[in-house]
Amino acid sequence: MWGMRFRLVILTAVGLSHLALLFTGCAADNGEAIKKILAYDPSFQGWVDEKNAIQKQLDSAVFSYDKKKREVEAQIIVLKEKKADVKAGYLESVGKITKQLNPEIRKLKQELVDTRNQLRSKETEADNIGKDIGEVSALIEKQNRLELTREETQVWNKRRRALIRRKGIVNKEADGLKESIKITKLKIKVLKIK
Repeated sequence: MWGMRFRLVILTAVGLSHLALLFTGCAADNGEAIKKILAYDPSFQGWVDEKNAIQKQLDSAVFSYDKKKREVEAQIIVLKEKKADVKAGYLESVGKITKQLNPEIRKLKQELVDTRNQLRSKETEADNIGKDIGEVSALIEKQNRLELTREETQVWNKRRRALIRRKGIVNKEADGLKESIKITKLKIKVLKIK
């Protein structure tokens, strides 16, 4: 056991310096150095043999690592392609799912447009009735100057009351349309897929 440790220490001190020379491009010089050392100390051959065995192990480890690295990189490429296929399938599926409510949403949006048009029509009608009420009221206020008879005044008052009632009905219808617009907007918001 002690002998093995001693050999490792020697290997570290001497052998690694030779490895450093080998890795720095001095392999030819290394061979000449080994010849000189062995000529002087033939017992050093054991260390040279051990260094060569270790070099073979390192070369084998590097080869094994490079092979496994290439295999893993090939698997990574396959997995990336698989991931891209899975993502494409997911996006297609999600697209189909989210479009299921599109017809209903389009229908609600069209209802919204139609209801807004109806509301504008009602608001225009209410404005016109308001103008008519103003004209009739002005006429009634001028009844003395216009010398309206009692019957004529009653007819105009009756006309004004009818206009006021009609404006109330139109305003109520407009309020209903406004509420319908709010509810339709809420429906669209609720049906939208996030």
